[in-house]
Amino acid sequence: NKIRLLSDIGNHIARYGVQCGLKTLMDDVDLNCGAVPEGEFEQVIDLSSAYQFLSMYTKIVENRFAFVVTALLKANADFMPILVEFCGRIGKDMNLEFIPDAKTAFEVFESYILDGMPCEETKKITLNTADSVQWEKLADTHEDSWKKAGGEVSVYYKLQQCFVSGLLEKSGIKFENNGGKSFSLTKEL
Repeated sequence: NKIRLLSDIGNHIARYGVQCGLKTLMDDVDLNCGAVPEGEFEQVIDLSSAYQFLSMYTKIVENRFAFVVTALLKANADFMPILVEFCGRIGKDMNLEFIPDAKTAFEVFESYILDGMPCEETKKITLNTADSVQWEKLADTHEDSWKKAGGEVSVYYKLQQCFVSGLLEKSGIKFENNGGKSFSLTKEL
């Protein structure tokens, strides 16, 4: 589901870019990054090598997202506020209202944010209470995609901040992202 979500967000941004005059953006992203087939994963992967397919699709959607966002911002840096608002709105539209504590908010974060494969150790939890969950990145699974696209990974973390803040807007949980290095979810008093 996380792969599909990031793929859908990237495709919406690419279509927006086409409407704004980047007529070949959809073709360019397909040629440069590949695509994730439509349909249920059970139908578009070889179940005997599910991990390999999920790993490949994870990398493809990470590359596609970085590519389309970078292309849009290279065409016109004034697109950044539009991307920020769009990612925040996507999160808000998920309509998550009842999240009782920071631990549950972290579970929500983990279920929506693509951050490598499940077996990869990408973060270290430094605090885990009902009021606050804090963690540090051990490995940045996004940086290579952004370098490959010629963009800045900081843009990814800014858009992630907007999406997660929108996702948690009605929850009373605040998400903080310290430049992609450390993160926290804290219950507001």
